Amino acid sequence: MQPSNRGVILISICAWLLLMPRSTHGLLEALNLENRHEIVTKIIGGDDVPVGAYPWFTRLSWSGCGGTLISKEFVLTAAHCMDNTKYGVFQVGALCRDDDENCAQKMEEFSARLIYVHPSYTPELLQHDVALIRLNGESSITPAKIDLEGLADSFESGKSLWPIGFGVLEYGTKFQPNHLQHVEVEYVSNDVCTESFVGSDFEEIFQAESMMCAASAGKDACFKDSGGPLYDYNNDIVVGVVSWGIGCAHPDYPGVYARISSSSSWIKDVVCTYSKKGKKPSWCFAPEPSSSPSEEQTANSPTKPCRDDEHHIVINFQLRNENDGIRWSVKRRVRPKVFSKVVSKGKREGLNSREKTLCVPKGECYRLTIRDIKKLALSYSFDVSQDGTEISQKDINFKKKSGARFGDCL
Repeated sequence: MQPSNRGVILISICAWLLLMPRSTHGLLEALNLENRHEIVTKIIGGDDVPVGAYPWFTRLSWSGCGGTLISKEFVLTAAHCMDNTKYGVFQVGALCRDDDENCAQKMEEFSARLIYVHPSYTPELLQHDVALIRLNGESSITPAKIDLEGLADSFESGKSLWPIGFGVLEYGTKFQPNHLQHVEVEYVSNDVCTESFVGSDFEEIFQAESMMCAASAGKDACFKDSGGPLYDYNNDIVVGVVSWGIGCAHPDYPGVYARISSSSSWIKDVVCTYSKKGKKPSWCFAPEPSSSPSEEQTANSPTKPCRDDEHHIVINFQLRNENDGIRWSVKRRVRPKVFSKVVSKGKREGLNSREKTLCVPKGECYRLTIRDIKKLALSYSFDVSQDGTEISQKDINFKKKSGARFGDCL
């Protein structure tokens, strides 16, 4: 795991020496803490991963975090891995760090097209510590199966699980292995995990609804393992994401993972909405119920986002630096080459993906204009989808103005 984010509320000097998200780059920098050798997240007590065991494992090269390829275009990782960082290369299939041949295992490298952080995530409490990376390309590697249906809810104490990552091998050191590691740990029930934190400064942080625990003597994930998968070998499915812990392999505190099933609706919404046509995973096409819906089901069924005479427009903005900012506007064309009727406008600042949805009348042409607030020729990307189909995507580097057209433009 990564820098143990296990207790991001640091209430005492002792506390901050022990508790951390398993990728320290966010919180630690924010707090200006220097004794970072005390706070680590890694695979402890593990073994080298055989070739072909986890072809979908993804390494976030700039931060050391891990991730899981869950579709041709999306990687699942920890939200705290996205804190205060500039995004680099995503290595799908990573097995050996310093081997040009990747120990004879296939590996593909991508940049990030967009980053989506769970809307309920906060770095203080680490609930729903998950994020999705939309790759700037399509992977040919077979994605992992993930627990979208709540399989982990049926686990009993002692169930065998496997965290995977490139984290440090020994608590208190900075050394990371060249070869991907995994280790067998046991599932810890919600009741037992909750009880283990009672009386500690981190009692209020563990929330069973969005978290799960695993532990074994002398074995754990730790620094630089954050975002990596917690794998159920018997069912061939990833059930958790390495999140936080108090120390590493601590005898009194289990490791804590983000429970994937608790974020399943959000994961499906993002992946199934923004995947290209023909690239959506099979779980985007759940079969319709065979029986007629009840009145209650009909009353609670989702409504269309826009009227039949309107286009549903979704604009995603991705800034790449927390100090960046843009202003944007959407104008309707009033006559040839003249766009003057403002339909919507706003601004975006800071990291992570930002989304704007609009319902605009059909039969009209619209223009999106984006300007650099600080006039520093920043780097950013955006895409525009119309009625569920992506119609424009641009990566902007060192330009002060950009945009796109949508609607019914002739």
